[in-house]
Amino acid sequence: MCVFAGGLVTRSPRAAVALVVVAAALGLALVRPVRLFAVGMMLLAVESARIFGVDSTAGKPATYKLLLYACALPVLLDRGVDRKKCAPLIAYLVVVMFTETLATPLLGLTTGQTASSLATLCLGWVVFAVRWEWSRDHHLLKVLAWVPTVSLLAGAALQAAGILSLFRATPPRLEGATLAASLGALGVCAVVSCLVLYRREAWSWAGRLGLLNVVILGATLSRGAALALAIAAVPLVVRFARRQLEARGIGVVAKVGLATIAVMAGAVVLGIGLVARSENATDYVAGRGLSHEVASGRFEAWKVAYDQAKVNIAFGRGLGAGPLVGETPGAPQGFTAQHSEYVRMLLEGGVIGAAILLLAIGATLVSVIRCAPSIVRADLAATCIAFAIYSATENTLTTPAVAVSFLLLFGVGASRRNAGSAPRPVAG
Repeated sequence: MCVFAGGLVTRSPRAAVALVVVAAALGLALVRPVRLFAVGMMLLAVESARIFGVDSTAGKPATYKLLLYACALPVLLDRGVDRKKCAPLIAYLVVVMFTETLATPLLGLTTGQTASSLATLCLGWVVFAVRWEWSRDHHLLKVLAWVPTVSLLAGAALQAAGILSLFRATPPRLEGATLAASLGALGVCAVVSCLVLYRREAWSWAGRLGLLNVVILGATLSRGAALALAIAAVPLVVRFARRQLEARGIGVVAKVGLATIAVMAGAVVLGIGLVARSENATDYVAGRGLSHEVASGRFEAWKVAYDQAKVNIAFGRGLGAGPLVGETPGAPQGFTAQHSEYVRMLLEGGVIGAAILLLAIGATLVSVIRCAPSIVRADLAATCIAFAIYSATENTLTTPAVAVSFLLLFGVGASRRNAGSAPRPVAG
């Protein structure tokens, strides 16, 4: 073994490093699968294609998904499966069976593309289906709360190395080591994670890290993420207002005044950036060239996807058709996804497939939130509504990092403190 290792180092240092990493990962998977998953969560902070290039093996989406599955499956085997949370996974399998037999496949759709899309769509739900337990798994939310900061620091280091830029587009949007839209979504998950950790554990870092994540989210100029955060924060604002109404004194007035000024100042700064982004939003459509569109090409992408879905509106064009629609005539340049989970569901599964998926996802999330500790139930419910609205304009389930983040938040945040016992709230 030593001779083999020495020879490998001599012939290919990169292969030797890869072998060491794989060996360490296998060791963690066997001995500490949750720690492997926690380390793997740092993958959420990076967009490998931006670092290694889209044509490299490391930059391919398949490689990224394979690594995330390699980190998630050992935890699933160690913790076990919560069968009450498996309905979305079953629904996707049912939709695949429907579409394989009754759909009108989009030109170019292959079995491999269908399998790849199914793996993408199921990844977050596999993480969600783990039998999480708050007392031993709540630290994963602490890791999730740090992911946007890690992305920012990694992006700064990579910019210093001349590999990528922290900001892109006009006006400048913060991207970190990933994409601006993904960083915005990670910011939402990180802020809500801080809130849940404070409510359930009175985590001392929750306030400072939560505020930092809000700033990072705002710097991405992500309209969907900003709206999602505003919706998710409604219970927090209501609780704050109620406490101030119950209290008295000049200190209360000063606190409310300072909070109002801070929120309004942040909203004004963010609003200026969002208006500037909308004014500079452009869209390229074949035959018409570059034109202004406030939704950055979404309206045209949705129209093209719907036109394709109408070919078989009942059962769709097959799972995996979404990424291929961007290659059809008339599609906005650079849109390989629909930027709407509902449009993609309609395109790939038709009305029947979309209905099956939405019923399974909605019923499962509602059931999980109803069983969550009362101290965070309103926060998780608001986040669920925000997630549903956010999914209308972004790829929340078809972007692995975003799907894993949101669904890990719901899975761990709503989990019981100990198996067979009710959660014990800590923070008021």
